[in-house]
Amino acid sequence: MRIAYVHVPSGEAFPQKRTEMNRHITTKHAMDLVRLMRMGLEILQTGELHVRRPDAEELNAIRDGVLTYDELMETAMPLQSKMEAAAGSSRLLPDVDYGRVDRLEFGLVGEVR
Repeated sequence: MRIAYVHVPSGEAFPQKRTEMNRHITTKHAMDLVRLMRMGLEILQTGELHVRRPDAEELNAIRDGVLTYDELMETAMPLQSKMEAAAGSSRLLPDVDYGRVDRLEFGLVGEVR
């Protein structure tokens, strides 16, 4: 498994290459990060969560290390910008309705019993 060296500054959605405080991440972590960013963008744009990925082949290629670090950044950085833009126009509520979540949870637990 290949190792990528990246630094994850607080407040940034995807790592930027830096010389100080580098951390090791595997190409699997890179694949997961791209996948989660894509899923987050889909959720912000459509309100839907697609677990089975139509881009699974590309994600597996990222996991297998076919991209260089620079190619990975070219894939990920636009996703961060798109997520920020989508967050401003998303239909999703800005905060969680904890009461609604509790009611849903208790209703589901009651159905299982």
